[in-house]
Amino acid sequence: MSYNTHHSRTSTTSTTASAELSSPPQQKQKQQQQQQQQQQQKSLRKQKQHQQQQQQQQHQQTTDQQQDDNENENTMHEGEDQVETPTEATMTRLGPKSLAVVGVVESAACLIESSIVMLFIQSTWQAIVNVVRTGLGVSLPGQVDLAVLPATLITHTLYMLKRYKYLFQNVSPPLRPWFGMSGSDRQQRRIVNNEALMFMACMLGLFIASLVQQYATGQFIFNMDNIYTVSTFNKSINYFSLVSILIFAPISEELIFRGFILYILRRRSDNVKFCVITSNIIFGLFHLVNLGGGISFYYILLQITMGVLFGINLSLFFLQTGTLATPILIHIFNNSLSIFLPTTTTNFANIIILPYLTLEVLMTIGFYRRGISRLGRH
Repeated sequence: MSYNTHHSRTSTTSTTASAELSSPPQQKQKQQQQQQQQQQQKSLRKQKQHQQQQQQQQHQQTTDQQQDDNENENTMHEGEDQVETPTEATMTRLGPKSLAVVGVVESAACLIESSIVMLFIQSTWQAIVNVVRTGLGVSLPGQVDLAVLPATLITHTLYMLKRYKYLFQNVSPPLRPWFGMSGSDRQQRRIVNNEALMFMACMLGLFIASLVQQYATGQFIFNMDNIYTVSTFNKSINYFSLVSILIFAPISEELIFRGFILYILRRRSDNVKFCVITSNIIFGLFHLVNLGGGISFYYILLQITMGVLFGINLSLFFLQTGTLATPILIHIFNNSLSIFLPTTTTNFANIIILPYLTLEVLMTIGFYRRGISRLGRH
């Protein structure tokens, strides 16, 4: 019994010792396995981080490419929407000077067509009135003859809009920005419109100063003969003529000279000064149509000179705002003052007229220089 007990104890002790001897290698294996798992996890994390970085780089490249594409597309749209871009310069082998000559010829053709059409429309309206009065025996009042002029201007304006509609095919939306309804920078328009108000304030100041001078000297030059209709028994205001001078004529002239002719020149040349000055030389010479209409030649020379200077400023206001509304309003204001000038005078060296005209010339030159410098900054 004692031997067996001793043997069992001995075997148990040996078994425990052998287990203790075998445990360190197993622990090492476990540690190695844990280290391998940790290394694998680290490598997996690095792979994931690398993949994420690659995805971020690809996303950033895609975003940058989309931004570049959007910028290029916006630039293309802006180039299409600009009224003043001379696209023909890149579509022809003609040089800048030859293209400018083409623009002048096209502008002259536009003006000649406009004049012929206006004469035809006026003759047509007058013929209709005569047929109704004489052919049909209808008794028409004399005011109907006076309505021929505004009817002619309205019909002529509608014809020109239809005839030169092709000029506005590259403007989006067609024609609307040109009449102040949309299409230009509001802040820029506000600045230029304030300048336009200053321009009109200077015109009004010169007019009032001339009135004060006339009152002080007792030499009254201004009158309202331009809008009076003189008959055998009375002298009454011709309201049709008044509306034509103040409303229809400014709209028609601005549409033709600041709208069509200036736009034709800008299509052919990118020289702003050339386009502005040339279009308004044509505008000034257009007043030669008043020859033989009971207006003195001296007054027509005044119209030509002031037409060039005054029109240049209107063109600059138009180019800066992108709308015909500004020059139309200034033109209406100018005509409301100029109707008081005597159209039959032959003496512009008069002590009243000469200072008024000199100051007005200096004013228009000053505003021209301001407009050109501002246009160059934009």
